[in-house]
Amino acid sequence: MSSQAYLGNIQAKTGRTPAQFAAEARRRGLTEHGELIRWPEKEVGAGQRLFEHLANTPVVLGNPTVVTGAGVTHLRYPVHTS
Repeated sequence: MSSQAYLGNIQAKTGRTPAQFAAEARRRGLTEHGELIRWPEKEVGAGQRLFEHLANTPVVLGNPTVVTGAGVTHLRYPVHTS
């Protein structure tokens, strides 16, 4: 199934348009790739990559927050919508 077909299923599965679904992800502060992949899987109940079509969409990132862990450092960037 193509990404366009997945996008067409978002509204049927969630009652929200793809734009509303993406806005909800931003509202929840989901910015990391793994978060953006896992959340739709949990929310929609399917292992479908719903945001892959946005891979080449330009975004403006703010200054990162450094989150350190045991043997790893994560950078979390705020995403600006305009």
